[in-house]
Amino acid sequence: MYHYYNNKIHLVEDLLLEAFEEAEHITARAMHSTEPPLVRLEQYAALQLESWVRQPFGFVLFKNWFHSEPILVHYNERLLASIHERLYKPVLEAVGEGIRSGQIAATQPGTTVSVFFAALIGASGAYIGNKDSDGAINPEEWIRDVITVLFKGLQTERHPKENK
Repeated sequence: MYHYYNNKIHLVEDLLLEAFEEAEHITARAMHSTEPPLVRLEQYAALQLESWVRQPFGFVLFKNWFHSEPILVHYNERLLASIHERLYKPVLEAVGEGIRSGQIAATQPGTTVSVFFAALIGASGAYIGNKDSDGAINPEEWIRDVITVLFKGLQTERHPKENK
């Protein structure tokens, strides 16, 4: 369907609103399940990464919000408040639940969520910016790799870190 825009700001606003709505759907789908917190967070991360690769405006929305960069829309303050309430807070609550249940390392929940989003946004920025280059891995394999590193770490069980 074709829609004419008087200016680029209205086009960007619509694209960001669509990205927000998709992120909200993903958040509700992953966070409102009966799965344990760590499983919900892993599902959330995979769904969000898949969405960002498919539709990079979702990535732009999160990147700008996370880095406190301006989101150039007329309803900026309302959008930022909605991102915090509907997208950030459910993840924070799942992390807090995971910490209380012993599934997630005992840290400040806000710190863990910041690292979680930093990993997703940083990895996505590197991939999305280079996915057309020679040798780039396919999106499904890339998402699997990011999830593995994020949720299982860098070391293998067979080669634990040596204590010196």
